[in-house]
Amino acid sequence: MGYLPLPTLPSHLFNKVNEDDRKLIKKVKWIKVEDCQLPVSELQKKAWEHRNDPILINQYKEQEQNHNTIDRLVGSTTAGGQFAPYQASQKWYYPECSLDIYIIFR
Repeated sequence: MGYLPLPTLPSHLFNKVNEDDRKLIKKVKWIKVEDCQLPVSELQKKAWEHRNDPILINQYKEQEQNHNTIDRLVGSTTAGGQFAPYQASQKWYYPECSLDIYIIFR
C-alpha cells in the first residue's frame, strides 16, 4: 500500500467542507494509491480520512536551516557589508521510508 501526493488544485475543485475544517484539510498532502481512480472532487476528503495512518506519520523530519547569501565579487554577505541571513526548510527522510519515482516519457 503506497501513497501519492495530493494534486495541488484550487479548492473549488474539491468537495465543499465546513469552514472550520477548511484550513486543517488544506494541510493534508497524501492520498492512497487505491484512491487515485476516484473523481478529483473526492480526493481531498479521502486524504483527510487517512491523515493519521501510521505510514504517513514520522516519514521525515522537517527543520529550518540557516543560510547566508554571499556576494562572490566582494567576498561579503552583501554588497553593503551587512549580515543578511535567511532560513530555508529542509526535509530529511528516515531510512525506513520507501521512495517511489515516477517518470513519464514522451
